[in-house]
Amino acid sequence: MLSIKQYPSKSIPADCLTPTEGHELDLYYLDFTGTKITELPQKLFKGLSKLKALHLPGLPITNISPGTFDDMASLQTLDIDYADLREIKAGTFANLVSLRRMFLHGNHRLTIIEPNSFPIFSHNLTFVDLR
Repeated sequence: MLSIKQYPSKSIPADCLTPTEGHELDLYYLDFTGTKITELPQKLFKGLSKLKALHLPGLPITNISPGTFDDMASLQTLDIDYADLREIKAGTFANLVSLRRMFLHGNHRLTIIEPNSFPIFSHNLTFVDLR
């Protein structure tokens, strides 16, 4: 478990979570609650293949680039509640084949969800909160 709560900066280095070459990071839970990060670098989660839960609630991010979650095939829970998302582009969550629960509640400016944004053949996704 890694909690990066109250991280004071609005940006985060793209490689800060990347395991060193030849090593694998045994990280299963990652929490960014309370941070002010405005952008998720596309390679931020590279190498986090064992991560099961990612919590990003309240981050003032307006979009997530397709490919940001590509290395996270084991992710089961994704919480992006109360961010400032406005659009979800095709392919953004497409490689999250183990995803079971997704929380997007409170993204009141979210008006566009492009086709093929979510895993097409995932029978695991049982809950999506878009309220």
